[in-house]
Amino acid sequence: TTTALLNDPFYSTPFADSSSTSATITNTGSIATASAGTNSFNITNAASLDGSSQRLGTNNTNMSFTGNWTLDAWFKLDSSASGYNALFNTGYGSQTSNYMYFGINDDEKPYVEGGSAGGSTTASNAINKNQWYHMRVRSDEITGIMQYIDGTLVVTHGSNSTDMSSQGNKCIGSLLDNGNNANNFHGLIGPV
Repeated sequence: TTTALLNDPFYSTPFADSSSTSATITNTGSIATASAGTNSFNITNAASLDGSSQRLGTNNTNMSFTGNWTLDAWFKLDSSASGYNALFNTGYGSQTSNYMYFGINDDEKPYVEGGSAGGSTTASNAINKNQWYHMRVRSDEITGIMQYIDGTLVVTHGSNSTDMSSQGNKCIGSLLDNGNNANNFHGLIGPV
């Protein structure tokens, strides 16, 4: 199941859930809408995150991240981004064991971390800063979790069988749904 947390990938406006669940989206840290600039994805507006205390969260409990699922995200790292840049967190909050992260590490390499497979699996090659990318993370239960950047498979991570639907708020742009603010995203995030 694909759930849109921001909006339609074309001509998007952030901060609204356009999925059939119409879940609440919480804007923490006064994230502003910014022009996406010239890009091949026809995205006109995006959420502009500064890598500090900003994140978008949702209380959507319809996303278990078990079985067959797909998550799409469009993003552009800022030219001054550093450290880990979390793109999506399946619900790491007050508990400490059941979560998955999808993001970019401190070497600008895409990665998938957590789930019942545990650990972190990192891509071999880095992405460029200041360039728009499409990230697709999907699971088919047989191959495991696969992460694609612009249609190219870059990571294969073990399958997840832990239900993430009630493990804490899902977050866009942060590893945590609290005020820790470690590894928050620095750049533009389009539709997720």
